[in-house]
Amino acid sequence: MDPSEDPTETQLPAEDNTADPASAPRQTFQREDGTDVEVVTFSPGDKSNPRNWPLWRKWSIVGVIIPIDLTVSWAASGFSPASMKFQEDFGVSTEVATLGLSLYVLGLAFGPMTLAPLSEVSQYYGRSPVYILSYAIFLAFLIGTATVRDLGGFLVLRLISGLFSSVTIANFGGTIADLFEPHETGIPMSLFLWAATFGSPSGYFLFAFVAQNRPWRDIFWALLGICGGFWLLMAATLKETRHSIILLRRAANERKARGTDAIDVSEAMKQRGPRQLFKVALLRPFRFLFAEAIIVFAALYNGYLYGLSFLFNDAFSLVFGMGGHRFDVVGVGLSFLGIMVGITFGPLTNIWQERYYQKRIASIGGRNVPEARVQIAKLAAVFSASALAGIGLIRNVAGAGFPLFARQMFLHEGYQWAGTILAFLAMVMIPIPFVLSTYGRALRLRSPWAKQHMDDLTEQEDAGKKAAHGLDGVPMTTSAPPLQGLRVVELAGLAPASKVPFAGLLLADYGAAVLLIDRPLPAVQASKRTAQPSPADLLTRHKSCIALDLKSAAALSLFRSLLTKADVLLDPYRPGVLEALDLDPTQLLQANPRLIIARLSGFRRDGPYAPIAGHDINYLAVSGILSQLGRAGQPPYAPANILADFAGGGLMCALGILLALISRQQTGKGQLVQANMVDGSAYLGTFMRLGKKTSLWDHPRGENLLDGGCPWYDVYECKNGGYMAVGALEQKFFEELVQGLGLGMDWIEKRQDRSTWAKLKVLMKTKFLEKPRREWEAIFAGTDACCTPVLEQAELEDMGYEQRPAVSLSGSPGLDIPANQTWRSEVGAGAEHILYEWMGWHMGKDYRLEQGSLVKLDTAKL
Repeated sequence: MDPSEDPTETQLPAEDNTADPASAPRQTFQREDGTDVEVVTFSPGDKSNPRNWPLWRKWSIVGVIIPIDLTVSWAASGFSPASMKFQEDFGVSTEVATLGLSLYVLGLAFGPMTLAPLSEVSQYYGRSPVYILSYAIFLAFLIGTATVRDLGGFLVLRLISGLFSSVTIANFGGTIADLFEPHETGIPMSLFLWAATFGSPSGYFLFAFVAQNRPWRDIFWALLGICGGFWLLMAATLKETRHSIILLRRAANERKARGTDAIDVSEAMKQRGPRQLFKVALLRPFRFLFAEAIIVFAALYNGYLYGLSFLFNDAFSLVFGMGGHRFDVVGVGLSFLGIMVGITFGPLTNIWQERYYQKRIASIGGRNVPEARVQIAKLAAVFSASALAGIGLIRNVAGAGFPLFARQMFLHEGYQWAGTILAFLAMVMIPIPFVLSTYGRALRLRSPWAKQHMDDLTEQEDAGKKAAHGLDGVPMTTSAPPLQGLRVVELAGLAPASKVPFAGLLLADYGAAVLLIDRPLPAVQASKRTAQPSPADLLTRHKSCIALDLKSAAALSLFRSLLTKADVLLDPYRPGVLEALDLDPTQLLQANPRLIIARLSGFRRDGPYAPIAGHDINYLAVSGILSQLGRAGQPPYAPANILADFAGGGLMCALGILLALISRQQTGKGQLVQANMVDGSAYLGTFMRLGKKTSLWDHPRGENLLDGGCPWYDVYECKNGGYMAVGALEQKFFEELVQGLGLGMDWIEKRQDRSTWAKLKVLMKTKFLEKPRREWEAIFAGTDACCTPVLEQAELEDMGYEQRPAVSLSGSPGLDIPANQTWRSEVGAGAEHILYEWMGWHMGKDYRLEQGSLVKLDTAKL
């Protein structure tokens, strides 16, 4: 559709986020019935956003969960001081008694694989119910463990107890990500890790006082009392922190209060069905564990240390117990004090590390550098629960396995040699933090998950930040997309659902860094540091956006500076508009000889229609294509705006850009690329136009083989609605069609006789109306009758259809299309990172926001 000559005409603003969520203008999307639906999001300063909660409230939640985290390990190692009494009671060996510890820790390993994703993927249940319910079940199994009378039942109960007590391992990382920005997670995560490692020695220490003079069952009664108290505190004070759950509840409340269903959350926030939930969520921790190098290193490091903490339960009883230094049970427990003090130094030293980390990120403009704290904070902030679940699996498997061989190793190798072996293995782990510090960024770049959320990417890396799909959904190699490193500046016209945004989308989907230049929106000045496109612009995937008033000298200066670093300029305006803005293409090419200026208009730039307005239907009309589309005896019919706007316009323009890029590789020079929808549509109709000179297409409109005239190449209505599409052109396919419809086989011989087409079409219409579409689908399923259902968009959504890149490349795949943008597109992000990467500019120093438009400052780098 044709844009106006005035590129600064005001449009409705994108979401104007304010601190008051009820009054803030919102982004909207349109349903199929034309209803505008408001999208509920957090606005800047929104008090319901957990990241905006007061510090005391955030830390009160952390303070409630930390004791729960401690009790997870207490329930494991607290049994160890009483294991000798357990042996005597059941008459079993030391190894069997050790299973009481190992099976519990094994449950800890697999609990997070189920409990973490349930609160994370699609935000299905939220975190609070998982915390409260699973821990309550754990308490119930403590009662069973304290009262069980047979060995098999005890061991099973220990395994299940570990499974449900793992709630903090499953969700603590996600809770921290909910409450804190990624660069703020260092201290709370260090406390989580402290509790996880401090719990084992402190559990032995504390419950040694119970085991000294009481039966082994009293260990579990004591645990029930302590854990039950912590559970009551958690149940009374814990608030839901999962962002999507909060927004879903807000949307539901607003729908009820306002009496409308035109309020919803974004597609990414919506709940998935149980089948998709378990298919995706239960596999994600394993994918992290076996596909993410950072997770593998962290799992090995944590697994060894955690395994040692439980191995010491048996080792210390040998070394310091009656067979060694002859300490009693309490004395062995006291021997863990040194380890407890050493572990406590961890969070204290992390205070210094956090200061160093904050200095590092401040030195590079606030962008996150996880290697500065040698943690997976950035990855954990996005898929935290599943990432930690993967690490927890290895950690707890090690915790379950190490105690099983501790006694044998110390008895057979001797205390000194056994300790030496453990020390040597610990030395092997020493390089891991240094590897992560040195090569962590390279590992993040190779990760399809971590790379999506890196904000320290260079300009060349930024374009390839999405993983690619392969044929039939098989992941392809993660090598660079074909257009990675290409810098594209796209001017926004007044018809966003149009050809130029589509050309920009094609380039962005294959790795180009596309910067959309939108019109200024003064209403969003206070809340947007750069800009977001108009809510009507649906083609912003993989793009970034800034707002510029090209009639302002300061903004125009900024735009000219950008073009000196760009490879492609997409011009959507009618002839003369760019020149009127003092952006003559000749001058732009002089300033940047490598620039490719792609100008896409509706009519030919030199034809009689050049100066007038038009839309897709007008361009098709004068191209000669529209006259060939439609039913016989009816006016020509335009196929929406797909043919001229998108195929003849945006697609052809993108082709011209690629041809100019190939030419630039040979000549080193850019050029002017001019495309229009009249010539593009006519080119697409080459086959039809040439066919008019042959018997293939020499009949009037709607009476030819492929335009609705032929009965076996048409669409038919079924009983109770719905349609079937028939395309049985070849005789062998037509034979299967006739057989499926139950027509007489004599039609096979008569099909080429045009005089029979009208009768056959009536007969086929009658046949298809005899059965519902689903029955016809079943009849033709698996056949070569070329008869398929006409699926509607709602059906595809329900089927879980995912849009894939238009062309799959095995060596340099395009970018992934996010699932939430298959059916609805989210507006492009702000582009401060592009201004920094392209120009080295910083907000406030080199440019600022004035009346909704960015303007260049005199101090800006050239």
